[in-house]
Amino acid sequence: LRHTKEAIQQLEGRMAAEKARIAEYSQSKQDELSQRLQQAKLDVQAAETNLKQTETLVIEKKNEANALRTEGDRVEREIQAAKNSVLEFREQIQRCIEQQNNSLAPYGRDLQKVLERIGRTRWHGEKPLGPLGVYVKVKDRVWADLLRNVLGAHMGSFAVTDGRDVPILKGLLKESGNPNTTVFVSEVDLFDYSAGEPRAEYPTILRVVDVSNEYVLRILINQAKIERILLAPTRRAADELLSSIDGGGQCLTADLWRVQRWRDGGGQSQPMQQLRAKDSRNLLFTDQSAESQLRHWRERAAAAETNLQTLNSRVGELRNRYTQAQREIECFQRKCRDIHRQLNGLRTTRDSLQTEANDNVLVETSGLDEALREMVAEKESLMAQYKSIAEQKAVIDKAQEPLLKELNDIKKQIEAFDGRRQEAQVGVCALYHHIGITHPSASGSSYAGC
Repeated sequence: LRHTKEAIQQLEGRMAAEKARIAEYSQSKQDELSQRLQQAKLDVQAAETNLKQTETLVIEKKNEANALRTEGDRVEREIQAAKNSVLEFREQIQRCIEQQNNSLAPYGRDLQKVLERIGRTRWHGEKPLGPLGVYVKVKDRVWADLLRNVLGAHMGSFAVTDGRDVPILKGLLKESGNPNTTVFVSEVDLFDYSAGEPRAEYPTILRVVDVSNEYVLRILINQAKIERILLAPTRRAADELLSSIDGGGQCLTADLWRVQRWRDGGGQSQPMQQLRAKDSRNLLFTDQSAESQLRHWRERAAAAETNLQTLNSRVGELRNRYTQAQREIECFQRKCRDIHRQLNGLRTTRDSLQTEANDNVLVETSGLDEALREMVAEKESLMAQYKSIAEQKAVIDKAQEPLLKELNDIKKQIEAFDGRRQEAQVGVCALYHHIGITHPSASGSSYAGC
């Protein structure tokens, strides 16, 4: 074991000396390798940074492209809406042109011919009356939009006093291209409607229109309740008005809201649908000549066409920017792929240099390392054997303890006997000297001193 420890110490000394020699003769090579390794690490870091920056650019450009596409979709919808508006305005222009030659144009198609045929036809009741809108005018144009919405559908209607005349009149209207025109059946009853009206200070539909025919007026009262529906300029004003009336009621507003309040204090407000530009009801309650209306709709059509051109230019610009963004995305993606390939090569170079740096010293000392490992293994084997022998010795020592004690006792007895023997020998010698006699065994070794 001592020999093995000495061998290990010798090997360790040789390894230290060899490493010192390697450090002395390979320092320049190590410095060069270290510089190359450090530069390789810096190259990898630079490539990773460049890759992250380029990937960030890809994300930013994709976000930009998505925003451009969203904006383009929105503008496309606006373009479609603008195209529809242009078409609707052109339809209104055409109606205004027809109205210049035909005052009945706002109420339906070829109604002049319908009226002529009505005049030539025999009826069960009185001759049909219509269209009703001919007899209705608005006093203040502030209510025009609302009345077009509320009463517009009734303005093209007809009325008969005998129900048997309805299919005849409906047939004439259908043949002229007005299949959906309403025909009311109502006797001529000029009843008193004042009981259904609110106080005079409250505006109603009836109070903001002029109806030149009393029969038509009664029809509108029966069909649309124009004598009791309140009016207000705004929704808030309508709510305040209804709050001041016991029992609540219904109020329509100039800004197209339907407000209702019930007796128990509850209520609701609902927006009314705005008429589309192509709706023929837009020609009602204008209080303008056909020429003025024609000019109005032409101006709106021109504005819509200008808006359409602006939107087309805008969507063209968005398309170009979107295409450019897509090109830039593809360019950055190609750059990312190139950087990936470059980064893989740089990492391979870095790892190779790192491995070379790690192995450079180990190559020179690998033989000594192997010898050292063998010595250490031998030492461990000897230590294991020594441990086994020591354990056996401990067992034997424990078994010898009684014998050793007995041996020690015998030795003590022998030593005690020798002491007594010597004391007896001295006494015998002294006796012989006293009597002047030489001991007969004086020549023996035991009594040589006598």
